[in-house]
Amino acid sequence: EINAAATLGLGFRLNFIPEILSVDVGASARFTYKAYSDAIGATQIIALMDSEDPAQQFMTERPIAAGWAVPIDVGVNVNLPIGLRLSAVAKDLNGKYTMNDYTRSGDWINEMMEIAGAEAVYTGSAGTVTAREYTVPWTLDLGFGWVPNLGSFGNILRPSLSFDVVDVVKLAEEMETDEDAYLNHLKMGAEVKLLSMIDVRAGLNKGYYSVGLGFDLLVIHVDAAYYWREYGVEIGDKPIDALTVRFNLGVDGR
Repeated sequence: EINAAATLGLGFRLNFIPEILSVDVGASARFTYKAYSDAIGATQIIALMDSEDPAQQFMTERPIAAGWAVPIDVGVNVNLPIGLRLSAVAKDLNGKYTMNDYTRSGDWINEMMEIAGAEAVYTGSAGTVTAREYTVPWTLDLGFGWVPNLGSFGNILRPSLSFDVVDVVKLAEEMETDEDAYLNHLKMGAEVKLLSMIDVRAGLNKGYYSVGLGFDLLVIHVDAAYYWREYGVEIGDKPIDALTVRFNLGVDGR
């Protein structure tokens, strides 16, 4: 699977009552291009590697779909006293993808090489190309956050809380038949920043716990997280745990 995107965003703040009530409004549009094949099993990979020319055989035998869309996201934050924030985000508006289905992935690869000004790499016979469209449903997410202002003590300890409900429109539909459906749409977490250097996190992500730890070391930021994700239809069907570690270089100008 290949995903590429270029995003253009715009946001501004409306200060209705200074230090008491302000509203952040923002929107982004992203040109998205994606290409993906069907599932490839281990036996198929072994067969490809045993062939005389694995690349050409792959391009001859494997179909691929590729296309683009320009989805739009729109969000609003309502900033209240003592660090409270209410948020709403509508995602994937205009999420219509214009796709082409290639019976031979080599035809798509040759098109990409032509766009790049390079020579074709697929030398087999051409397959067929079928145009189609599909639309990604838009979603509405609601959130609540609290980052209390502890004044000068905030340099030593800075707690924050967040509570999000993902895709409330679908949740309302699911709740009609499943009273526990909210677990698949709930994300909540807490973070405590110590001495402006150490971040300790814990949360609940769609029915599963997660924990994390971060370090700010001058221009280096390190984050580690251990969490569970559900790859089945219902919670508990196929949970998979994962450990991620991320390194960032940069300076926070706040």
